[in-house]
Amino acid sequence: MDNLKIILDINESNELDFEEKNFSFINDSGNQNLIKKINNNLSGYLNNVYVKLSNSKEAEEVFKAFILNKNLDKETKTKLINHSKIKIENLKNIDEQLYEDLLIANKIKASWGNIFTVYRIGQYRDLLNEFISLNDGKIKGSYATQDRNLQIEVFNYILAANFKEEVYSNLAKSIDVQFAMTSAYAKNENCEQFVLDGCFAYNVRDISFLSNTHNMFPYLICHQDEILKTMSRFFSGHTFSATYMKDIIDDKDLSIEF
Repeated sequence: MDNLKIILDINESNELDFEEKNFSFINDSGNQNLIKKINNNLSGYLNNVYVKLSNSKEAEEVFKAFILNKNLDKETKTKLINHSKIKIENLKNIDEQLYEDLLIANKIKASWGNIFTVYRIGQYRDLLNEFISLNDGKIKGSYATQDRNLQIEVFNYILAANFKEEVYSNLAKSIDVQFAMTSAYAKNENCEQFVLDGCFAYNVRDISFLSNTHNMFPYLICHQDEILKTMSRFFSGHTFSATYMKDIIDDKDLSIEF
C-alpha cells in the first residue's frame, strides 16, 4: 500500500480519493505500467490491496464488474461482497451462486424485482426471509409489474413467514396490487395489515368468507364506504357502525341477495 502511495504521489489533497475509490483512482491516474500490472493480476490486487481499504466507496458499476468477472474465483468475489458498502440495484447477469453471499451480507437493493428473482430460484427462500426482515419489510419498486404467475405464490409465502408486525406493516404498504379474498385469507392473522392497507379488492361476495373471522373488522374498516353503499340498497336511511354491519353480516337468519 505504501509503495502505491509513493508511485501515485499521494498527499493530503488526494488521499481521500485514493482510499475511497482506489481502483478508479488508479485507472484515472494515467500510470499505464501500474494499470497494466493490475489488469494482469486483478485477483492479486483485489485480495492484497482493495479489500484492505476500510472506506471503499467505488461506484456500483465497478463493484458489479468485479463480481461479473469470470476470471475471478468465488472466494475473491465473496471477499468483495463482504467488504463493499454498495448494494446491487438488480441481479441481472449475476451468478446465482453469489445470491447466498449477497443476501447474507445484505448487499442487494430491497426491491420486489430482486425478491422475485431470488424466489424464482427456490433454494434461497429461507435466506430471503432473513433479508426481508433485515430490511424491515421496506421494499422498493412495484409488486404489480412482477411475474403475474408468481404474485399470489409470493404473497402466500410472505404470509407463511410469520414476520414481526412492523415488517408486515411495511410490506403491506409496499404491495400495489389487490388480491381476491378467500376463506383462508379471512382467517389468517398475518393478513390483517394487508386487509387494512387495501391489498384486498372489495367484492360483496367476500362477506360469505369473512363472517366471524379474524379479518372481519379490518375488512369492514377498509371497505366501509363500499359496504355502506351496498347496504343502503336494502336499508335506506340507516347509519351503520362497523359493529352493526358485522352483526348484520353474522346474522344467520338474515338473507340478503346482493
